[in-house]
Amino acid sequence: MTKESDKELEELSAITDTMTPEFADNYQQWKGMSGAVAFHLIDRHANGWGDVSEMMEAWLRANGGSVPNA
Repeated sequence: MTKESDKELEELSAITDTMTPEFADNYQQWKGMSGAVAFHLIDRHANGWGDVSEMMEAWLRANGGSVPNA
């Protein structure tokens, strides 16, 4: 994660309570990332439960999973 992406996340958080699925998909290179690493990044950078959800679902989509109830 770069300082630039941290700034983008702060700006997005100022605009909305949660990030968009599109932003979450592009926030990290989720494909091939282990669940443990994804959890650490999400825990560290998510701004509330809405962000946690979007980032977890982005990780799941990138790694071939489907999002239940989507």
